[in-house]
Amino acid sequence: MTSRGVTWQVVLALALATLGAGGIGYLAVQLFYLPETLADQRVARVPDLSGRELEDGRSQAEASGYELVESGRLAWEDVEEGRIVYQIPPPDFYLPRGDTVRVVVSRGPVRTAIPRLEGLQPALAASILHGLGLSATPPRREFSNLHPEGAVVGSVPPVGSTVGPGTAVTLILSGGGSFLPMPDVRGLSLAAARDTLDVHTLTVGEVRTVRGAPTANEGRVVVSAQNPQPGQRIRRGSAVRLELGERVSRAREAAPDMGRTPDARPTPAEPPTGAPGRAPVEQPARPADPEAGDPPPSDEDTPF
Repeated sequence: MTSRGVTWQVVLALALATLGAGGIGYLAVQLFYLPETLADQRVARVPDLSGRELEDGRSQAEASGYELVESGRLAWEDVEEGRIVYQIPPPDFYLPRGDTVRVVVSRGPVRTAIPRLEGLQPALAASILHGLGLSATPPRREFSNLHPEGAVVGSVPPVGSTVGPGTAVTLILSGGGSFLPMPDVRGLSLAAARDTLDVHTLTVGEVRTVRGAPTANEGRVVVSAQNPQPGQRIRRGSAVRLELGERVSRAREAAPDMGRTPDARPTPAEPPTGAPGRAPVEQPARPADPEAGDPPPSDEDTPF
């Protein structure tokens, strides 16, 4: 072997040894002195996005090298609408940069829409409200020409409104049509007439006393006339004019002439005899009745 060949081999061996030592040294530095250098180049910790507005969370995710995607929305009692309530992967999870972080956004507290209850009976309407997690307060009444008296005509809050759990709902019931037949209060005392009108959602208007009606004995004073008349159509809430007079006893109504008995009949007046211009009317002879004891007629009584 020549000296030139030996020199070439020595140079090659030295070069390989130098490259190997350099590679080993670089790996040693990366593994033992800078352990997070390689990890930081490939993965990172997922930031905590809970409670943030959606756009704010998106900006923070992009700053960490991730893409944020909204997966859906859920009703959440304690989180305002539009804020992040859940994320995948969870916070502080190591994830390669460029991956996707999925989040769920709050729709706010649970909301319930008031259903349409028109035309239902109050018990059924209240049962539906309880089934939706709502409560029914004592109802109120309004006049309605479309629904029968006692049926539901509406609610407060109105149909379609969104409310939270446990919200109190007031049912509006039909008080009947706005017109009704005028009741008859004649013959009643003023207090009784007032109560009757109140039941029919009417009020007492002008009250007039007939001249000569007793004032000392209130028990004898009753309603003798009214306006509007009984049976007339009148709007609910209207005022009724009353006229007070003396109560007429039944005895006076049945027998106003106390000097005559019920069986007495007036006797027709007999025409006077010898009246001028009129001849006396000859009464025909009444035939004899043997059973009654009348004697048979004699020959003298026979005209011919």
